[in-house]
Order: sequence, then structure tokens, then C-alpha cells
Amino acid sequence: MIWAALAGVATAGVALVASEARRLPRPRTLRPKSKREIRLPRRHDIDLGVLATDVATRLRAGLGVEQAWRIALQRAGMPDRTPVLDSYGSPLALVELDSRRGPLDELRALVKGEPLITSITRIALPSLLAATRLTWQTGAPMADVLDECAAGLTEAGEAQSAREIALQGPKSTATMLAWLPLVGLGLGLVMGVDPLSFLLGTTVGKLFLIVGLIFEIAGIVIVRRMVFSAQMEGAVGRTP
Repeated sequence: MIWAALAGVATAGVALVASEARRLPRPRTLRPKSKREIRLPRRHDIDLGVLATDVATRLRAGLGVEQAWRIALQRAGMPDRTPVLDSYGSPLALVELDSRRGPLDELRALVKGEPLITSITRIALPSLLAATRLTWQTGAPMADVLDECAAGLTEAGEAQSAREIALQGPKSTATMLAWLPLVGLGLGLVMGVDPLSFLLGTTVGKLFLIVGLIFEIAGIVIVRRMVFSAQMEGAVGRTP
């Protein structure tokens, strides 16, 4: 009787373990990743105030000027340049960053994964370069100058951010007004008025079309200049 009871308990335990094993989820098979994944390099902006403070801290720790700039620029994600500084004492990576102009330079920087230049960075960068040249030429303590420059850059960045936020409303309004003529043409076509036949098929329509295009282009140019003037007015390192 005892052996029969033990055999029954063992059989029940085996059956319980087998049933729990059926309930356990099967491990997922990991799909092999494609070997031809195309990903654009991640881009980031540069906090020039943090960069200047980092260099000043390393200079006070006893590092040389070039070594401090090299480590700080690497930590900021900037490309390595040899030599680190140019003949005026400014980092070559920052000089190249300041010299980027136009869509072709931005496209080249996007392909290489170089840092993104926002309006705040572009405005504040000449001040940092001027500070590096000043300390290099006059022999002033670079750590102290960079600390003062970092404080100014932080304040200028906050002011520029507030300026950009304030300009979002006018820029959106100007964009909406610039698209209104095309919206009007589309509504006319939907309603069956056919304004294109009038604008392209009659002398008066062609005259109106030419005058309208002139005013449209002039309005876009004027608004862009007004926005640019508002962005640059009072900004550190730039003249309005």
C-alpha cells in the first residue's frame, strides 16, 4: 500500500510538471537584423556656455590650452582637428563651424554627422572666437575670460530663445498670408470659376498675375528681412 501511494504521488508530480511546461511561453526567436540599414548620423546642437566652462575648468586643473580644447571639443561631439588651434588661438573646429554658410554646407554637415548650427549658436559663436583670440594675443588668463564669456553666452542664449518664441506668431501669420493666393486659386477651381483661364488667357489677367507675383515676392523678402533684423537686434557677437 505504501509503495502504491508513493507511485501515485510521483505520477501526479510528473503530470503537474508536464502541464506547467506546456503553459510556459516559448522563447521568441530573434530575427536577424538587416545588414544594409541606412541611418543618417545623429546631429546635435552645441552649448557654447558649457563648452567654455569645460575648457576653463580643465585649464585650472593644469592642462595645456590645446589639450583642454581638444578634450572639451571631443566631449561636445566636435570633429578632431590637427592642429587644434589656428594661428590666432581659436579652435579650428569652431572656426569651421562659424564659416558654414548656405544649404550646400548644411547638407555636407548633415552627411558627415557634424553638429547642427541653430540661430542661437550662430549668433553666440563669434563672441567665443573673439574671446579666444583676445586671450591668445594679449596673454590674459584664458580661464577667467572663458568663465566670463560663458556667463554672457548663457544670458544671450536665454534672451535669444525668448526672442525666437516671441517671433513664432508673426512668422506663422506671414507664412499663412503667403499661401493665401494659392488657396484662393484652389477655391476658385473648386467652385468652377476657373481663375487660371482669366489670369493666363486675357491681357488684364496677365497684368494682374505679374503684379500679384511681384507683390508676393516683395512681401516674402520684406518679412524675411524684418524677422532676421528682429532676431539679430541686440544679439551678442552680431551687429543688427
